Amino acid sequence: MFFQELHNLFKSHTKGEGFKNFIRLLTVDSLVKISGIILLPIYLQLMSPDDFGLFGYLTALVGYLATAVSGGLFVVQSKLYFEHRDRPQNVFYTLNSLLLIFVGLIFVVIVVFDVDQKLFFLFFRHPISFSEFRWPFLVGVLGSVFSFMLVNYYLASQQIKRLQLFNLLRIALTHVVAIILLMLLRSQNGALIRLASTSVIEVILLVCFGALLFKSSEKLTFNWAIAKRGFLLVYPIALYTVFSLVIFLSDRFCLERFGTRQDLAVYNLAWTLAGVIPFVSNSLHNIWMPQLLQEKSNAALLAKSKKMALKLIMGFSIVAVLIWSLTKFLLVFGVFRQEYNDVISVLPFVLCGVIFLSLFQLNFNYLVGISRFKVFMWVGVAVGLLSVIIAPFLVKKSGVMGASISMMAMNFSLLAGSLGFTIFYNLNRQINPDENRY
Repeated sequence: MFFQELHNLFKSHTKGEGFKNFIRLLTVDSLVKISGIILLPIYLQLMSPDDFGLFGYLTALVGYLATAVSGGLFVVQSKLYFEHRDRPQNVFYTLNSLLLIFVGLIFVVIVVFDVDQKLFFLFFRHPISFSEFRWPFLVGVLGSVFSFMLVNYYLASQQIKRLQLFNLLRIALTHVVAIILLMLLRSQNGALIRLASTSVIEVILLVCFGALLFKSSEKLTFNWAIAKRGFLLVYPIALYTVFSLVIFLSDRFCLERFGTRQDLAVYNLAWTLAGVIPFVSNSLHNIWMPQLLQEKSNAALLAKSKKMALKLIMGFSIVAVLIWSLTKFLLVFGVFRQEYNDVISVLPFVLCGVIFLSLFQLNFNYLVGISRFKVFMWVGVAVGLLSVIIAPFLVKKSGVMGASISMMAMNFSLLAGSLGFTIFYNLNRQINPDENRY
């Protein structure tokens, strides 16, 4: 009886184009993540622990700064895509034009007034050559900003094959070029080599795929109505992205300031191993979000989100146990160097943290679907202020273990805060029934 019900449940959720798109995207993302894990022993041999830890910190900075600079406009792009189904290319053109002007002005100010140099001194206590890392870092941030927009547009428009090709080329070229350069330049800075190769390849691919998109589109026009609507929607998300920079970087930032590069290396390895869960989660949410944005009923939206949450908890719990077991096996048999032995005690907290983050992303999508953007702003402010207090205390007290506990606690706080609003919102709807979704 139980197995028959399980079979029927699986069958009911494996039909339709949404599931097929998820499988297509998941296949590519799995190749991306698996390749990273398979090549991990090679990178650990070609890079010193200091360089490996520094690269992890730098890539985190690039990603979160890019999210803050973009202001979360890629989220608004998805929302407006379904509001302007007659000319969705104009949504992409209008929003990216605004973003290009905004980012261009920021970069001019940064370069002219050496703002990035001041930031480097803020983010790095250990010695690092600003002149060497400056342009790879800036190019990396720039490429990531517009990659978010391009990938998001592919997802909203269901151009999954084009997205698959983009991701495959990006990961294949990044790994091949990085490993070749690391082998040829073994005495050089491994973190710099990987950051530079990753940044340059992403920008090259972005230019090529962006050109193809504009070439295949009809006549594009800048729409002021879209621009105004986009600004009204984006400002609370933009504030959230600024505070998310504090939330998601507080663990690494405090570890860099109060710990050692060895601590960063262990923490980066834990994140790399646990990264299987965010990769699968992102694939799911990327396919899931456009479907939610087309849903007109709050009740149906909520029901779908609840079912998905249960599946995520069950599935990712199993994956987390497998990841920990595999890590233990690799340490016992010497695949990972002895310097990384502490990862086995840190990994459970990081795994719990990324599961909480995945569930928060699911609720994030629900709140975007009902246009409650200001929730992100208030939750982000509260958790951001909390992280400023918690992260330094825990990292000073317990080092890399403190960083992992802080990360887990902050992700749980994001989930709890957003869920609290969701529960309150739906209880209020029951008391004051309103058919209007917004």
